[in-house]
Amino acid sequence: MKKILVIIMTLTMVFCFCACGDAEETDDAVDETTAPEYTSYFESDELVNQFINEFIENSDYDVEDIEKGNIRTKCFCYINECYTEIVNTSSDFEEDAPTLSITINGDNEKDLTDNMLDVMSAICKTVDPTLSDDTINDSIEEVKASQYMVDGIEVGDNITIDYLPYGIDTTYYKHWLEMHISNYNLK
Repeated sequence: MKKILVIIMTLTMVFCFCACGDAEETDDAVDETTAPEYTSYFESDELVNQFINEFIENSDYDVEDIEKGNIRTKCFCYINECYTEIVNTSSDFEEDAPTLSITINGDNEKDLTDNMLDVMSAICKTVDPTLSDDTINDSIEEVKASQYMVDGIEVGDNITIDYLPYGIDTTYYKHWLEMHISNYNLK
């Protein structure tokens, strides 16, 4: 009787361990198929790396000379001749914090406004594919019409733009365009 009980318990334990092993493998297979695979351009921050991959895939521009900034989530690069900073600004502490802040800087010696606005348009289409060309073009026209620094130009529901036009002298750059992007999350 003891032998039969030991055999039954042993078979039950073997069956349980086998069943658990199969379940874990199935879960891993599901995770692999749902997560997109990205080239590793910026290893220190997953969200910034995802943005760079999606931007390259969805635009006509390359992201060049990618370097890590002074914090783990900051990336410096060049896009369409414009020195660009991409920062993951999402916060566990501040619920309404934007998820990305992208600053497109012009050159101090020449007017790169058209280059900056082309990059802005490509970024808008990358982070919010539902935006119409008309909505993006209206925002570009509002930026072009400004003769002084402007804050809070809204592009759709998730993008806000601050802009300093060429010709206004500041300490660092003569003109820049900063994009605050909310609701851009890891996929």
